[in-house]
Amino acid sequence: NPVSVTVNPEPSLTTLKAETLDQNFNFQPFTGGPYGSFVYLRADVTDAAGDLKHGIPGGGVDFWDGSSLLLISPLNSQGNASTPNFLNSQIGGTPTGLFTLTPGSHSMTATYGGDASFNSSNSSAVVLNITPATTATTVASAGAPQGATLTATVNTSSGGNAPSGNVTFFINGVQVGSPVPISGSQGPTTNPNTGALVGVQGIASFTDTALANGQYTLTATYAAGDTNYTGSSAAPITIKVQPDFVLSSSGSAIGVIAGGAGSLVLTIGANDGFTGTIQLSCSGLPVEGTCTFSPATIAGSGTTTLTVSTMAAHQTATLKHENNFRPWSGTVALMLAGFFLMGCPRKRQYRNKSHALLVFALLLTIMGCGGGGGSRAPRTDPGTPTGSYTVTVTASSGSLSHNVSFTLFVQ
Repeated sequence: NPVSVTVNPEPSLTTLKAETLDQNFNFQPFTGGPYGSFVYLRADVTDAAGDLKHGIPGGGVDFWDGSSLLLISPLNSQGNASTPNFLNSQIGGTPTGLFTLTPGSHSMTATYGGDASFNSSNSSAVVLNITPATTATTVASAGAPQGATLTATVNTSSGGNAPSGNVTFFINGVQVGSPVPISGSQGPTTNPNTGALVGVQGIASFTDTALANGQYTLTATYAAGDTNYTGSSAAPITIKVQPDFVLSSSGSAIGVIAGGAGSLVLTIGANDGFTGTIQLSCSGLPVEGTCTFSPATIAGSGTTTLTVSTMAAHQTATLKHENNFRPWSGTVALMLAGFFLMGCPRKRQYRNKSHALLVFALLLTIMGCGGGGGSRAPRTDPGTPTGSYTVTVTASSGSLSHNVSFTLFVQ
């Protein structure tokens, strides 16, 4: 008679651990660190005895931060599941992993949902303590049409979100304008050479149009706008505001037929009494393309006409064969023949006469070979290739430099 057998799922055991990477990319236990630290959570699901002798659990694991679900990850063939691994990041790209645990205490758990062979189970909690990340602020300046543009960069080693808050600029110890909100960011990313994490940055800029020409001391203070980061102050730097110029173009494109030329007018405007001599140059030109300026330099302010010239397809000449002997080779051959005949003793002259004639004939042959000339065959030079090119004009005077670009269309 048939016997009914009931097989019940066996108990499972879920174990959770938290790790991070050291500077050598080795996993280390993690119990806490600054905001933006890489956190790697791994859950291992086994039978109640802690091994996989009776099969490998299937299904997935839910990772929790307190009562907030972080993500659901499937179990692999080894019976474990994890959060994204930084080691899988594309070098030079955005880092992969969990970086955004906010400052405070976090109770991390993993829940296994079970399958046909194993019951569900919950891990014990792993507590992580996250602290605010430190920042390092730097300042820089650049010339502006009037005054100077001041830029503060709030640097971090964090893989989390960019800093928020405000930056206050100081010139010669006096606050300039109102605090400037962080409005730009860069990163986080990975170093294209080493693969290491490059922390996110926050950027704030302010243009002070009231700065007269002269030398100043610039610094800035960052006030954090959230609990993720601490504030910081930039080390002072010395900036120099000097007369400058602006560069503009009468057009954004030049169209020519290969072999032709086109032009546009460049205008130099002086600011704050600028009187320097400006040199002009082009980059990005196509093959056999040239640019000229008339006039070639500008003192202070003015205009110049930029002309771009191209080359049409044309034929050139190529040498096919050249003379391999010097023009005096025939004379040398006759002299050698004469010396040979004169040097024969009288009593042996008859016997060597035939030898001498053979040598003489050989030398005459050499003379004939030396008379070869050359000829030239036509070759086609394709000239300037058709297409579109981005040409950049650079105007420079001492440490000052400005660019303007236009598109060159060659047909």
